[in-house]
Amino acid sequence: FQALVRPGHPIIGRVTPETLTHYPHISVSRRGRTQGPIDDALRDLGLQRNVTLTLPGFHSAMMLTMKSDFILPLPRHVLQGVSN
Repeated sequence: FQALVRPGHPIIGRVTPETLTHYPHISVSRRGRTQGPIDDALRDLGLQRNVTLTLPGFHSAMMLTMKSDFILPLPRHVLQGVSN
């Protein structure tokens, strides 16, 4: 996974497991799931994400991310398609 954030987001240059938990996250899931592999890894460190919004598709999640402090974890192949 990689993450999408807006330009100028305060986490840029300071990404750690701890800072990831300081900002709201968007989960993309057609089934409404808010937990996944990222949460398992954070739980092993005694941390928990703040998933405040779940959307069924990447497009609307990306648009919201660009105008907020949300963090949007995305599979690497999805994010690479955005930058090309």
